[in-house]
Amino acid sequence: MPARNNVDAGEWWRGATLYQVYPLSFHDADNDGWGDLQGVIEGLDYIAGLGVDGIWLCPVHLSAMEDYGYDPIDQKKINPHLGTESDFDELVRASHGRGLKIVLDQVWTYTSHLHEWFIESRSSRDNPKADWYLWADAKPDGTEPNNWRSLFGGPAWEWCPSRRQYYMTHFLPGMPHLRAQHPDVQSALLDVGKHWIDKGVDGFRFDVANFLMVDDALRDNPPSETEDCEFPLWAQRMVYDGSREESFAFVERIRKLLDEAGDLYSVAEISSDKPLADALAYCSGNRRFHSAYATKLGSGERPLAKTLMRQLKAMGGSGAWLTHFLSNHDYVRGPTSIFGTKASAAQWQAVLAVLMAARGNLHVYQGDELGLPHAELPRDEVRDRQSIRYYPHGVQRDGARTPFPWKSAAPNLGFNGGTQPWLNASPAHGALARDLQEADAGSTLQVFRRLMALRQGSAALRHGDMQVSVVADRLLIIERRTHGESMKLVVNLDDAPRDASAEARASQPALASPGIGYGDGRLRLPGWGFAFLPT
Repeated sequence: MPARNNVDAGEWWRGATLYQVYPLSFHDADNDGWGDLQGVIEGLDYIAGLGVDGIWLCPVHLSAMEDYGYDPIDQKKINPHLGTESDFDELVRASHGRGLKIVLDQVWTYTSHLHEWFIESRSSRDNPKADWYLWADAKPDGTEPNNWRSLFGGPAWEWCPSRRQYYMTHFLPGMPHLRAQHPDVQSALLDVGKHWIDKGVDGFRFDVANFLMVDDALRDNPPSETEDCEFPLWAQRMVYDGSREESFAFVERIRKLLDEAGDLYSVAEISSDKPLADALAYCSGNRRFHSAYATKLGSGERPLAKTLMRQLKAMGGSGAWLTHFLSNHDYVRGPTSIFGTKASAAQWQAVLAVLMAARGNLHVYQGDELGLPHAELPRDEVRDRQSIRYYPHGVQRDGARTPFPWKSAAPNLGFNGGTQPWLNASPAHGALARDLQEADAGSTLQVFRRLMALRQGSAALRHGDMQVSVVADRLLIIERRTHGESMKLVVNLDDAPRDASAEARASQPALASPGIGYGDGRLRLPGWGFAFLPT
């Protein structure tokens, strides 16, 4: 086993910031149109220079690529689109050499229909892996076993002629759901975890972890009380097809594996009709996941202040340590989801300040530090099957997956040497490219670095308790306190300037946005201005 990275040993993860790399779109080092592991290696100095603690690396395992990595054919092999085993080993060594942790994506609730486990399982009803997946007979009229729905649309069941049964899938038809209740399935999945631990990773991000188990009796879900549902899945209460109490015993086995390996970390993605409650449940105590996330910190429907206060109230005295995020590969990018198509740099920088002040762990998606808006793709350029199905409505996930803009004037914005990429670079991202922002002291990139340095140097911001309040609807105040240190963030969530003297208490700002008025105990914030104040 490679030597474990000992930088910030112990609970290094508490209050940590992970930079999410979607490798297919980060950097194409071999110029074949696909981002790759060597491209991530070439970008490590940039990532380390952001001041983050580590990388959440999206799937690198062999995939059918129907869901671009999230449909594994073999969880232990490297996807040839991304590189080789030696490339991955080099990435781990090079990351650790820069003090960066590697938290690797794991897909343990389902596989591709091309996985050898499923090929054997579907071959008959009495083979050794016959019960490794969720199989069920049709109703007498030939219809699906129950009313469960797929997130990608339609019933959560797909017919298999060879077994004359349905198999369950929450997603694409080619993504059958594992039956994690089966002890052999658990052992096989834990063996996958051991494989990557032996290769030196520092932890795992578990995809839709609350889908690990479903009700063995396959009872119908009751209807939701929510009237406006974007997808049919959310028209039901997820009582029987996810967030099951019986899954916690397996979660505890996963945590035990990580604890026995050393200072490893786990973070669970939660997809649920009661996301915050389930996120807290999956990371409560010290025997389940270390952290979990479910709800974006802000969007048009979830204002920043209300989201933070709701999460704070829910955490209460539970001891749970949530993770916060503004964007990722499955969502509309933060600037667009919060502010629409005309988000300003000042607005987004204020939101980043709020993120940095939040109690918990942080995920920063590649491009958040540049303030990238969601890309608009014409129909003939969309690759994601969910996005194709609902085009032009729905999330349109490819808009968050376009190539990272390294150089404003280079072909494909510097993603590669000019070969047609798997997704076209967004023209709207050229003016926000990394090279232009490096040369601008007031750019979002430079502001992000200063915010990150402040958080990393403050015990209160990384570990302290949190209080959130709002003054006159638009002045957000976040106070963080720990033994011997306290820090207050005051943010003007409005276009008009605001006086914040009463909240400043004559403190000299530790970090502030440009244009603030400070002196003689007074603090005046410009539109979307912010100030971090030691108290």
